[in-house]
Amino acid sequence: MKQKAIFLTPADFNVPFAIKSIGITYKDSNYRIHRDLDKSYIYVIEYVISGRGVVNTPNGTFYPSGGDSYFLRANEVHDFYSDPSDPMEKLWVTV
Repeated sequence: MKQKAIFLTPADFNVPFAIKSIGITYKDSNYRIHRDLDKSYIYVIEYVISGRGVVNTPNGTFYPSGGDSYFLRANEVHDFYSDPSDPMEKLWVTV
């Protein structure tokens, strides 16, 4: 998986949420992320620049493609991956 990421330190004051990391994931036909409950403590917002993928959540399976965005909740198992024939390039933020 080829990506660039910036990890941020939350501010010391009380805020409703803080950005933990931001980045870009480049096209990779083998790209796959799976988060179990013990690793799903972050919210994820992603914007698909190009390509196609599959997102599995407790609420169903979705098929994002270029121009789509999606939100993954904390404390839920989720699994997402690129379509090997047209891998996603995407921007992401974790909070």
